[in-house]
Amino acid sequence: MSLTEDEKLQGLRDKLRELTNVPDERQKIMFKGKFVKDDAGVAGLPDGAQVVLTGTADALQAAKTQVIFAEDLSVEEKSQLVTDRDLPGYKNLGNTCYMNSTLQCLRAAPELREALATYTMLHPPAQNLRSASASAKLTLALDALWRAQAQASEPVVPLQFLLALRNANPQFAEMSSSGVIHAQQDAEECLNQIWVSLAEQLKDVPTSKEENLGQDNWVDILFSGESEYVLRSEEAPDEPPIITRESFRKLRCPIGFTTSYLVEGLREGSKETLTKMSPSLGRNALYTRTSHIVRLPKYLTIQFMRFFWRTDNNQKTKVVRKVQFPFKLDMLEFTGGELKESLTARRQLMLAEEEAKLGIASLNKPAKVASPNGGGASAGTNGGDAMTAEEHKEPKDTLAEYREKANPTTAGYYELFALVTHKGREADSGHYVGWTKHKDNTWIKYDDADVKIVPEKDIEMLCGGGDWHMAYLAFYKRIDEPLPKV
Repeated sequence: MSLTEDEKLQGLRDKLRELTNVPDERQKIMFKGKFVKDDAGVAGLPDGAQVVLTGTADALQAAKTQVIFAEDLSVEEKSQLVTDRDLPGYKNLGNTCYMNSTLQCLRAAPELREALATYTMLHPPAQNLRSASASAKLTLALDALWRAQAQASEPVVPLQFLLALRNANPQFAEMSSSGVIHAQQDAEECLNQIWVSLAEQLKDVPTSKEENLGQDNWVDILFSGESEYVLRSEEAPDEPPIITRESFRKLRCPIGFTTSYLVEGLREGSKETLTKMSPSLGRNALYTRTSHIVRLPKYLTIQFMRFFWRTDNNQKTKVVRKVQFPFKLDMLEFTGGELKESLTARRQLMLAEEEAKLGIASLNKPAKVASPNGGGASAGTNGGDAMTAEEHKEPKDTLAEYREKANPTTAGYYELFALVTHKGREADSGHYVGWTKHKDNTWIKYDDADVKIVPEKDIEMLCGGGDWHMAYLAFYKRIDEPLPKV
């Protein structure tokens, strides 16, 4: 500040008050270790003199800046504010993006993290690690990695888990053609091998009867469903069909020349044609194998079949065709038997609940309207006219019957919560990235150690059709809700 020589000490105090909010009566001004007296001016202070002010300031005035609310920030601005401990990524240890992206997606299932934590308590590493099997070491290493990640603010180095993965599955230790770095691996194969090891170890982790549904390990409790397969002969109609059931940990979405949507691929994957020996014809014959789901998993994993082997040049090839996927997936049409009946009954209850909210009569209480002659009659579907005798019959299924049949857990809807994508046109190279749902309409992009929050519209762009990241593994979570109260 600058003061003229004829200004008294009050002028200095005024300027200091403006700068510091310390009132005059509390100001003590010192110059070269001595207090400046009240009756002195500033003529004795040389240009550029440094003074020391002591004193307690009053409450600071409100900052004269515009208040900006978090919901008004852009996604990029929000990402700068995030301190959520779910965000640290993994260092790439040399073509390990396939592993990093897969682990980030699996970590988005909290029940799996809890099962691993319980496993570690039951099998303390200090007592078991040296004599543990390869799958046990992998299980303990994964829990240790996720624990470290939960407390980290910087990217985590997943070295111990990588060593455990290679120890359990030597294929992931293969070197590239140059012999300098490890070869790129397939994220789907990595997922399968992790599941195998975890399923072997997570058998003694306690579960409730409601959770296990006949499954003996936490991998299958969370990720396994069951399908029924029907094999029919196309050439011998009188030949009895062969019916079998098989469990699955993921569904496949074939990508044909006309496949543009995930549900189209799932339909194609539920029906296939094959040739086998016909016992009635005594020769190879054409058969059709169809399937429907009889038990839905809590977490549904779908693999987009983007990689295939070309026999003409003996090379692995990638399909880059655009295949759109929904954020909410309806699995009703892919179910059958009692499961389909229970899902349908539950949806009838949901419909009745919505109708009740709108004031529409329920299924077991047909509404009454005045008939042309003044009497009461049930409302029909003919624009409000009196119902015919046939229309007046009670509904085939009442609400009570639907309630008895309804699935107690779900209506068969799933929501997308994680993706593994692959970028690049080459099947044996390229780059894998993990994406997990964050909150509201935002997602987290895990590009190895580079982690950022992205808007949901970025996820819509992951359907393929070019050189950008395209969905390879999609993870859906079942929407579980209490039964409607109607």
